[in-house]
Order: sequence, then C-alpha cells, then structure tokens
Amino acid sequence: MHPQHRREAVQEGAARLVQLLDDAGWERHYYRVLWRATEAEFRGCPAYAQLAAALQRTLVSKAELHLTRPGAWLMHQLRECGWLDDVYHVKSA
Repeated sequence: MHPQHRREAVQEGAARLVQLLDDAGWERHYYRVLWRATEAEFRGCPAYAQLAAALQRTLVSKAELHLTRPGAWLMHQLRECGWLDDVYHVKSA
C-alpha cells in the first residue's frame, strides 16, 4: 500500500474510532495509536490483535461503566498488556 493511501486509511480509522467511542477531541490520539500499530505490523511486530482486544474491552467498559474518557481507558488497557512499551513507544526504524 502506498504511504499516502496508508495515511488516509489510518485517518479514516481514527475518525471512525472517535464516532464509535463517542470521544470527540481524541482523533489525533487515535491516529497516532493506529499509525504506530500499522508501523509495527510492517516491521513484523503483531500489534493489531492486542489493539483490537483492548478496543473491545474499552467498548464493553464504556457500555457497562458509562466511561466519559474512553481514550484514557483504552490507553490504560494498552499499558496493562504491554502494548505501549512493545508498540507505541518504539522508535521507527
């Protein structure tokens, strides 16, 4: 996939996450999360599966606990499973 198309796909994904989580103001944050997951996958580091699981837990928690900041909850989930250290904080090669 051409990098420009990849960027557009990640931007669209971030916008959809904002809608799905009803979390206005976090689009740039979701873009960074998705971009770093995409970079990790291209490096051969599986990142999407853990991100998907954390998103699923966040959606369930949002419904059950009426979270007001699902983006913060998602980051907590990602920190707990080690995703932030393994994917988010890794410098691009």
